[in-house]
Amino acid sequence: MPKYLPAIRRIVNNPFANIFVALILLVTSLMEAWETLFDDVGEMNLGAHHGIMLFAIFQILKTLPDLMDALHFIHKAHEDKHE
Repeated sequence: MPKYLPAIRRIVNNPFANIFVALILLVTSLMEAWETLFDDVGEMNLGAHHGIMLFAIFQILKTLPDLMDALHFIHKAHEDKHE
């Protein structure tokens, strides 16, 4: 196995990196679609930015449980250290 594959796996499986990328996708797609979003959806005039927005929302939702677990683990470790 190539030496760089574990590093790539760590990056793509990192919940903080995933939510960062998803937030960038969401913000940029909203910037593109904001003015006409409801009209476009109502008229079924959908473009790539609408799909990217939907993908970003699902990526954020998919990442939230891992992110919350990590934050809970950090909080618990901090509490245990100060007891």
